[in-house]
Amino acid sequence: MRYIQQTLPHQLRVLGSQVDEIQFTLDTRPRRKDSTRYTIENHEDRLAELRRYLETICNDFPDASIVEVDYAPSCLADVARAFAGGEFIPKTAWNGSPFYAYLYGIFRARNDYVFHMDSDMLY
Repeated sequence: MRYIQQTLPHQLRVLGSQVDEIQFTLDTRPRRKDSTRYTIENHEDRLAELRRYLETICNDFPDASIVEVDYAPSCLADVARAFAGGEFIPKTAWNGSPFYAYLYGIFRARNDYVFHMDSDMLY
């Protein structure tokens, strides 16, 4: 929530009318304990706060939806086949940063062209 309340409304004002779909990919999985950069203190409380905020945003933007990352083995395999041509894809990068969650969001998009961005990016 550090940046999202300042950047997300701006992103939606600037880009929202130019896209057919707005998908908030929500990764509910806690980060590794040895990855301090990507570890979130009070994970459950922060996740609930973020979910509430995104639900509020979705009320204002009818084309917006929240998609929670699915870590079921069948979904992992589907994403791996789509992006890596195999049955395996790592859940995180070497440094504990998200990896599978990004690809899952793109995989779930309903359109042929996807513009991926994080809530701390401005253009």
